[in-house]
Amino acid sequence: MKKVLRTYIAGLFLMLLAGCHHDVDSYNTPETAESEFYEEGDDLAMMEDDDFDPLIDEFNRIMFEFNLFLDDYIFKPASTTVQAILPEPAIMAMSNFKWNLYNPVNCVNHILQGRFHDAAEDFTAFFMNTTAGVGGLLPISQTVGIYPKYTDFGITISRYGVPNGPMLMLPFLGPMYGADIMGAPLDFILNPISLTFKKLEKPYVPSALTGVQLLSDRIDNGNQLDYARESSYDFYDSFMIMYEQRRQGMVDN
Repeated sequence: MKKVLRTYIAGLFLMLLAGCHHDVDSYNTPETAESEFYEEGDDLAMMEDDDFDPLIDEFNRIMFEFNLFLDDYIFKPASTTVQAILPEPAIMAMSNFKWNLYNPVNCVNHILQGRFHDAAEDFTAFFMNTTAGVGGLLPISQTVGIYPKYTDFGITISRYGVPNGPMLMLPFLGPMYGADIMGAPLDFILNPISLTFKKLEKPYVPSALTGVQLLSDRIDNGNQLDYARESSYDFYDSFMIMYEQRRQGMVDN
C-alpha cells in the first residue's frame, strides 16, 4: 500500500508539472493558434483588482521563473532531441495516445457536469481510437468529426459553485486554483493507465507514462510557448491572463 501511495504521489507530481504546458488544448478543434495568448491583450488590469495580492503576485513570479528554468534545461532540450530523432508520424502518434488516455477522465467529468452529449463523444472517441486506432495511436474519431473537449474535476467542482480561491503559480506544478488542486487527484485516479497497472501491481508504469505525456505536452505546445515568451512584454502577465481566461471559459462553457 505504501509503495502504491508513493508512486501515486510521484505520478501526480509529474502530471501537474504539465501545468506550464497543458493549457493549449489540441483536442478541442484543429484551430489552436498563437493568438490565444494575445487576443485579449497583455494588461494585468484585466484581472479583478479585488483578486490582486502583491505578496501572491511576487511569489507567483518567482515560481514562474523557476518553472521556466525547468523548461529551459529539461523539457525544451528533451523535446528538441525527440523531435530530431523521431519522424513526425511517431510524434503525432505519441500525442494521440496521450489525449486518448484522457478521454475517460473527460467522460466522467462531463457526466458530473450534466454535459451528456460531450460525455458520449468522449466515450465514442475512446472506444474508436482504442480499437480501430491501435490503442489510441491514431485519432480515428476525428475522421467522423468527433473532437473531445478537455475538462477536469477542478472545472467540475467550479461549475457547482466551489470558489476558485487564489491562483497560484506552484513550483513544478504550474498555475492552479484551489479547485484545481482539489480535483487533480481524482483525474489521476480515473486515468485508465493508473487503474490498469495498479491492478497488475506495476504502479510505477503510470509515473513513467506521465513523463512521456509531459514530453508530448512540450512538443505539442512548444512553438506557441516560445513565440509568446519572445513576443510578450511581460510573459508572466500574458501567461497568467491566458490561463485565467481559458479556464473560466471552460467553466462557463
